[in-house]
Amino acid sequence: MFKEFGQTLILERTACLGKTTVLQRLAEEGFSVIVGDYAEDCIQYNVFRDKNLDNVLELAYMLFQFSKLKPNTLHDRGPLSSLAYRLVHDILNRRHSLQDFEVLFALLPAQLWNTFRQLNTFMVVEHDIKGVFEFLADYTEAKVIAHKQGESMEEWINALCEEIRITLRNDLREEE
Repeated sequence: MFKEFGQTLILERTACLGKTTVLQRLAEEGFSVIVGDYAEDCIQYNVFRDKNLDNVLELAYMLFQFSKLKPNTLHDRGPLSSLAYRLVHDILNRRHSLQDFEVLFALLPAQLWNTFRQLNTFMVVEHDIKGVFEFLADYTEAKVIAHKQGESMEEWINALCEEIRITLRNDLREEE
């Protein structure tokens, strides 16, 4: 029987930071885990392959990410990844600056962010490119966890697993 936790928890991360190992360990401990990412989604649904070139596809992919969320489950990435990577893409390609997004986000209705705030999200990063992850965390109440320079991968994975376990245990206590 799977351990249940009160909120959907999403592990947002860049590649090659031990995500698969963390998710496998937690699944072996009995937590409900859903693994899958953009590359796998593109294999199944080829239409998403060029989402970075089309705003409608980008929005559709984010909605698709929302549709995959299940309660009481730890997810491998979620809808916030779509938004984060879009911001990074636009900043690196000089379409917009972080300041442009700050102005835009300040104009958006506050309730827009309530859906993201209801999701328990960890944004795990090696480097916060252009400050995008911290910026999004301010709006969504996501928790940014940075891989410390010089920390071994095994130490990092163990610390991340423990951080997630603590969060899940706290969710269980809040439900009681």
